[in-house]
Amino acid sequence: MMATNRIRIDLNSNNNNIVGLVLCVLSEICTSELAKDLHLDVLKCCSNSSAYIRKKAILTSIKIIKRVPEYINEFLDKVSTCLEEKSHGVLLGCMAFLENVIQVDDSYTDKLIALVPKIARAYRLIAQEHNVEYEIGGVQDPFLQVAILKFLRTLRKYSATFDKQLAEILIICHDSVCSRISANMKNGANAVLFECFQCFMLLEPTPQLRDMVANVLGKFISVKDANSKYLSLFNLNLMTKYDLKIVKTHKGTIFECLNENDILIRIMALDLLYVIAGPENSQGIVKELTTVLWNANDEEFIEELALKICLIVEKHPINRRWHFDTILKVLVLADQAVKEGSAKTLVYLVQSTPQLQEYCLAKLFFSTAENPQNDALDSITLFLMGELSHILFRIKGVSINETNVLDLIESIIFKVGILNDTISYGLSCLLKLYEKFSNKERIAKMIRSFEAHSDLEVQKRACEYTKLLERNWD
Repeated sequence: MMATNRIRIDLNSNNNNIVGLVLCVLSEICTSELAKDLHLDVLKCCSNSSAYIRKKAILTSIKIIKRVPEYINEFLDKVSTCLEEKSHGVLLGCMAFLENVIQVDDSYTDKLIALVPKIARAYRLIAQEHNVEYEIGGVQDPFLQVAILKFLRTLRKYSATFDKQLAEILIICHDSVCSRISANMKNGANAVLFECFQCFMLLEPTPQLRDMVANVLGKFISVKDANSKYLSLFNLNLMTKYDLKIVKTHKGTIFECLNENDILIRIMALDLLYVIAGPENSQGIVKELTTVLWNANDEEFIEELALKICLIVEKHPINRRWHFDTILKVLVLADQAVKEGSAKTLVYLVQSTPQLQEYCLAKLFFSTAENPQNDALDSITLFLMGELSHILFRIKGVSINETNVLDLIESIIFKVGILNDTISYGLSCLLKLYEKFSNKERIAKMIRSFEAHSDLEVQKRACEYTKLLERNWD
């Protein structure tokens, strides 16, 4: 009770500094009881002759309506009057209040929509005035502009009845920022354009809006710092649902982002390239991405890059040979970063394309010989050599004999650090080649050498295969 009385006395003080201070205190310690006892005093402060006190009172009222939502109506009427003021501080407080009203109780949506004409009028005056006091980087009070646009964007999620007025506000925003700021945009202009773009995405596209969206996007993308590039890619990602053709015109900018130090920017750029890839440009995109993969050294990025190349190739294959060559190149460059699904796709592709099997098997054989430490490539080659052993020695233009094949298998399964799964593929391949090769003793010796292997699965497989090779079974 004593605290309540003390705050009430200070709220009615003639000293604005005291009133402003006690409003700040009330915002920090406001409870449901204090809100009920003092809301009328705060409401009175909203009509104070000082714009500074009115702003403080409106901000304090946010805490009051959060504690006691029943008072929203009383404060909303007062805030509606304050929207006609010219004080930017008061208007900024009004926007904060209105946005919190939606969060506290969205049943007031209709009343908030009725305030849109006043908000539009206020925005028009802000954008058209030239007040050095509020200007930041050539933009009039970007804080207030962002607050207005953010509120309208939130309100638009609940109702589309004011789309025409929102479009008019966005046109004013476009004209005031894009036409005045030609280069070297600062954070203030970037912030306004970002919110403007977010609002554009909520409206039904018209030719005029489409041109403005493209213009805003072009202005935003022209900024070169890392934070702006991230937001540019974020906007481009939103734009893919609006107009994919506009996004494709910025393909060069997206590729530039693959050279950024920030991995989040690079991964977002990869996601965008996957979205814009189509039958008409997939070959060029894959070629560029393969070049990036060649120079990449970040394991996390290599894994994501290899996945995106494989997905693009699988989604838009030019032909099966190009599909095979590209996945093979990714396997050679990325090794274990290639997902198991992509490796299985390559195996299925070879097995389901008889006319390419000789070509594919020859490529795999020599690629594996040149990259002996590539476990993913080793496993695929061992599996396919066993499955397609009947065509191994009749590949046109290539000289492969038994010794070459057994030397390759031996170099793989006996190398240091070999994966147990790869050894299992190697043993299965040797078993399949046993009846087709004349040097059966060498094959049997290689299989027997794994009978005492430390891995139970490999040991079991070697023992079973050795038993199968025996002429007489008990």
